[in-house]
Amino acid sequence: MPLSANPSRLPGQPTPRVLVVDDDRVTLRILQEMLSRLGCEVRLAGNALEGLDLLRQERVDIVFLDVVLPGMNGIKACEAIKAHGPWRNIGVILLTGERQDLKSQAFGAGADDFLTKPIDPLELQARLRIHLLTRRIEQADQWRLMPAPTWEEPRPGRTLALVNPSTLAVDLQQDMNTLGMDYREVHALPEFLLALEQGPADLLIIDASSVPGPLPRFVQALRQIPGAVQVPLLVVCEESRLEEELPLLREDRVDLVANPLVLPELQLRVRSLLNLARKEDIGLELGPPFLDPDSGALTRPFLEAFLAHWAAGAGRIHTPWCLVAVQFPVGSEPDLVGRREALQPIREAMEPGDLLAKMGDRTFVVLLLGRTAAQGELLLWMLRRKHFKGKAITLEGRDAPAQVLLGELATGLLNSKPGAASPR
Repeated sequence: MPLSANPSRLPGQPTPRVLVVDDDRVTLRILQEMLSRLGCEVRLAGNALEGLDLLRQERVDIVFLDVVLPGMNGIKACEAIKAHGPWRNIGVILLTGERQDLKSQAFGAGADDFLTKPIDPLELQARLRIHLLTRRIEQADQWRLMPAPTWEEPRPGRTLALVNPSTLAVDLQQDMNTLGMDYREVHALPEFLLALEQGPADLLIIDASSVPGPLPRFVQALRQIPGAVQVPLLVVCEESRLEEELPLLREDRVDLVANPLVLPELQLRVRSLLNLARKEDIGLELGPPFLDPDSGALTRPFLEAFLAHWAAGAGRIHTPWCLVAVQFPVGSEPDLVGRREALQPIREAMEPGDLLAKMGDRTFVVLLLGRTAAQGELLLWMLRRKHFKGKAITLEGRDAPAQVLLGELATGLLNSKPGAASPR
């Protein structure tokens, strides 16, 4: 199966450096070729001690570690890597010939993932990319100069699952609740499609045995439904079908997991999919998109970048401007999130030249350029009459960073009450 050129190289990041530890020379040569074609610098080691020595000498992002090694085996080597502070954030992917038997042992040793031999190029590409992306997200959070504004009260992630109880003999609800997800399960395709229309989901789980016809065709059809266009999708299939369904990994925001499920693996796949969905929120990959595809409003990263430039220019020419945060009522969330028609009351209150950006599930910000605080208060008053919650701040003469301004607005919104007057 061919590999695309450099799909694992993330813009603005150094070339990924990976270490492969295996006592089989053929496996080393195959993985070196595969990973090099994926844009990685590859280091090789024939045993665990040699691999640990290389970690002491060089920066490494990901370690591919065979389980069966002479002397110290891969499980023990993984435990040693994860127990050493400077190496704790290195991704460790175990290589094994037995996918099911070693799952619990691998995750118990602290492994971040595993691949079954012989290595499938498409699965290798998918696993490498998601772990490099996860590292970059963690680094972005670590080096952020100030915390990102929190616009809404936290809530559990919403999961909608299509499950055949006779084949998926596990308590998915218990597992997903353990992962902090709000779980809803249906057992028939019509019921699943109806649930998609009734409200948004953060994650979809599909039991392959519940799907009529080929899975790729079903996934393509699912992506045509408004409520499922960009929602992460986890497909659960029998171990015997896993290799057959690997081409699904070509699809954006789709991953596979084998049945019977193991909680650490399920947690890994869920976290990885949610990270894929989150990458646009923090401006990773190809940069922040201009518009949110569901609501048609500007995205949060775009607004933050725009504010950074506008604030400097507006301060020099003393142009008035203000920000208004608007939040839909909690009770109306299922029917309103992501629907363009739901934004009509906000757009009707705006003037030509005002900008609208989506900041959360229910929260939007209106940027009023060249308009006074009084005009911002008038817009907020009009929207409060329609039962929106809101907060406005005046920005004339303010030269604070965009994150400071948005943080001030978000804090005021969380502390405000419906109907409360906004300070001028």
